[in-house]
Amino acid sequence: MTVLMTTGFNTVKAENEAPAAEAANNKVTLMQQQPEPGRVVKNVHNAQGFTRFTLSNGVTVLFHQDSQSTNEVTMYALSSGGTSLYPDVQPANLKALNECLAVSGLGNYSEKELHKTLAGHKVSVTPYIGMYGEFISSSTTPNELE
Repeated sequence: MTVLMTTGFNTVKAENEAPAAEAANNKVTLMQQQPEPGRVVKNVHNAQGFTRFTLSNGVTVLFHQDSQSTNEVTMYALSSGGTSLYPDVQPANLKALNECLAVSGLGNYSEKELHKTLAGHKVSVTPYIGMYGEFISSSTTPNELE
């Protein structure tokens, strides 16, 4: 199944780095407080097999079930904005922005703590900030989705 969401969110990257056998069974909670869920206010099916859900919180979700990839969930998120919104006096900082994102942690977790916490879990999230938008690509298994 593939999901495309038109909103941004905090990110993390970790992928089976020397997983401990017991770590694979541990439930990991990365967020101290879950956000308020939106409810579906509209859904529209299109000819390409996608369903477009509009949520009460303003998020648009494009959903497509792929019968070929039953062991993987892939998500892409995007929002308008990007580095074009920053003043021209910060080009050196903006050039390093994506590299900083790649080595950042999440919430109270440093990058090292995050990798250790997610050992044995198959999850990958990659952020990127472009000139006119912010993007996140991610993948996991159905069991790890939450």
